[in-house]
Amino acid sequence: MTDNGHKDNRNLVDMAIARSQAEVNVAKLRDFLHGGQESWDIHRKLVNIMSNDPIFDKSQRPYMTRSERYKNALKMVHHIHELTDVHAWSHREFIKAIGLIDDSSPMVLHIQAFEPVLFSQATPEFLTKYGDLIAHRGIIGCYLQTELAHGSNVAGLETTATYLPEKREFEINSPQLTSSKWWVGGAGKYATHGVLQARLILPGGQEMGPHLFLVQLRSLEDHTPLPGITLGDIGPKAMNGGASLDNGYALFDHVHIPAKNMLSKFSRVTSDGRYVRPPHAKIGYGSMMYIRASDEYARMTSSAGWTVGKGAKNTAVTIAIRYATIRRQGNKGPDGLEKQIITYPSVCNRLIPILSRAYAFLLLGRNLVSREAYESVQDALI
Repeated sequence: MTDNGHKDNRNLVDMAIARSQAEVNVAKLRDFLHGGQESWDIHRKLVNIMSNDPIFDKSQRPYMTRSERYKNALKMVHHIHELTDVHAWSHREFIKAIGLIDDSSPMVLHIQAFEPVLFSQATPEFLTKYGDLIAHRGIIGCYLQTELAHGSNVAGLETTATYLPEKREFEINSPQLTSSKWWVGGAGKYATHGVLQARLILPGGQEMGPHLFLVQLRSLEDHTPLPGITLGDIGPKAMNGGASLDNGYALFDHVHIPAKNMLSKFSRVTSDGRYVRPPHAKIGYGSMMYIRASDEYARMTSSAGWTVGKGAKNTAVTIAIRYATIRRQGNKGPDGLEKQIITYPSVCNRLIPILSRAYAFLLLGRNLVSREAYESVQDALI
């Protein structure tokens, strides 16, 4: 037998010994990580379908240009919609399938931000008009919050929405360059509409802080930007990050929108310019909290756990631990074999905390996304 043969056999033995020493039920732990056996069964079903579909092949991705990555991402998301129809997937299965695509897509921001914010903040009457269009991609949305000068400091946003009672319209304006909506996923080329965070200004100049508005960005006929709106791609990001995400910018030059385009489920402006306050001043932030925590939409917290579990500092921790279990190097032990490098404290102390963080993020995300917890807060505010 060759040396490689001996090594292969030793590797199998080492892995078998390591697994036999485990004190956990692997199947139960797997189900727990995936949120239950039903969720795991859905995951496995989707993986089996998608992994055998050439549309999701990743082998050529490292050789693609930025434009090719963008087009490929759109193709994959479009195919998910096709598979949803073919296999009669539920909305939950559709969202999970989208999450299995490990490359960014401008369409994902429509699902992760535009749709949930609009559905949680708009009135039933408003959704009667736009709900089906959004659900069936008749319009594609983005979330216009971050500005060149302001990110999470929403109160400091510079973009304004001034109510004009004589026209029953809002005038959206970017007063200076730093007011540019910036880093907006989907805005560079793709989105037709956007949910806009802007400072509401009433007749007479009274300012009421940031509020949400639906703004059409591009023509539904030829996809060109509407008058008074400047749109563009912010260009390549460092290390080719988010190459297919279509991060863009937007500026508004005294653009008028109908008054009914204010998302006014909780607060509104009357036709004569009076402000009707929400039940609680912070209720408008609830939808963003749900987005940032939600495993169903953005999955920011939970997905961080899966990302840490798969890769940290450019090394997949699961692969690293398995490799450290079979890789032998250094002094020989009583069995005449070099030590497994997982037994070295300097290696173990680097890998195990990374794995622990993955569990912590997954559990934190699961607790944050609890509908009971979220809805109890919403009910308390209302």
